[in-house]
Amino acid sequence: MSFGEKPLKSLWHNQENAGSEKKVIVAVKQGNLLGTAFHPELTADTRWHSYFLKMTSEVGEEASSSISVAGGEDTSSNEQLGNDLPIYQ
Repeated sequence: MSFGEKPLKSLWHNQENAGSEKKVIVAVKQGNLLGTAFHPELTADTRWHSYFLKMTSEVGEEASSSISVAGGEDTSSNEQLGNDLPIYQ
């Protein structure tokens, strides 16, 4: 699958039903843009918000060394952030 010239490459994939061969794209990322097929703000899972904050902190790293999210989690030290999110790039 592709948008424009470059094909989408899988970064992470979670398959809810291990017996199924179906793969569902729920998010896409291109550069500093992130799009989801759902509203992450309507879920209790804050990993999407943490991932987005990590993306923004990487862009503005010179201005700030870290961004703190609700609950006091420091995204600058969370190296595994997003590894289990089904994001395609």
